[in-house]
Amino acid sequence: MEKTLLVVEDSSSIRESIVNSLKSCSFFSLILEAENGINALEILLRDEIHFVISDVVMPQMDGYKLLSLIRNHEKYLDLPFILLTSEKDSRSKIKGISMGASDYLTKPFDQSELLARVKNLLKTKGMQEELKEKNQELEKLNQKLKELSVTDHLTKLYNRRYFNERLSIELQRAQRFQLPLACLLLDIDHFKTINDTFGHQNGDQVLQEVAHMLKSLCRSHDVAARFGGEEFILFLCQTHKEEALKFAEGLRCDIESFPFLERMENTISITVSIGVSGFPHPKIQNFQDMIRCADEALYAAKRAGRNKVI
Repeated sequence: MEKTLLVVEDSSSIRESIVNSLKSCSFFSLILEAENGINALEILLRDEIHFVISDVVMPQMDGYKLLSLIRNHEKYLDLPFILLTSEKDSRSKIKGISMGASDYLTKPFDQSELLARVKNLLKTKGMQEELKEKNQELEKLNQKLKELSVTDHLTKLYNRRYFNERLSIELQRAQRFQLPLACLLLDIDHFKTINDTFGHQNGDQVLQEVAHMLKSLCRSHDVAARFGGEEFILFLCQTHKEEALKFAEGLRCDIESFPFLERMENTISITVSIGVSGFPHPKIQNFQDMIRCADEALYAAKRAGRNKVI
């Protein structure tokens, strides 16, 4: 990346000396100049600056004030900044470093020393940027791994482990604040026949399309998951059992009328059986009870002939 240097110095001869010294190397593609801190701030607000070399004693605004203002700007928190001064006492150096200067050089300076210090700071800055990029990549990778650990690879819904954790938390909240909560367990009827007739690849597509329908119907605070095989499960927050039954019936009808596998010569229709459980209920004390009750209702729906909500 091309880098721009800003040289801030009220003495034109010293400024020229610094510029000429750094023009002899290939550290910067552009070198800008400012006579004092106020001019420097105008340039910093206008242009993208990657490095600053500034005198300390200047009219209108000195180098310390300029440094302080720059470090208060989030964009320039890590900007390499070298202070130049004719003062040789350690207190001035300590003051500059404590205010955030990257380095400190006394005048008259040796050209080779200036180049060495600039090169060292550029190298350090480059390593910091590289480390930052790697940390960002690692953060993205960790986030991706976290998503994979809670996601079913085929349907992209949450997996059973994550669903159990979330249902447990949501049920505890419902118990604490006396809120209703509903759980729906859904099973695709005769799914083995679909696999045997149309093949497992088409069977997987049916699962994906059902999952997409569930995801699109859920509100942001509800959770849908693949429970296993051709079974899906979801909970509906702050939803009474009667409302959940109405939702489940609408879902059953939508799935029954949906044209699955449209790319084939003849689309197929599938049906689902749905079991619903609702809190509060005497049988439900924990999330396992809630799932068990929904499972019992699901099997009752199957025994009743399938394609039903119980």
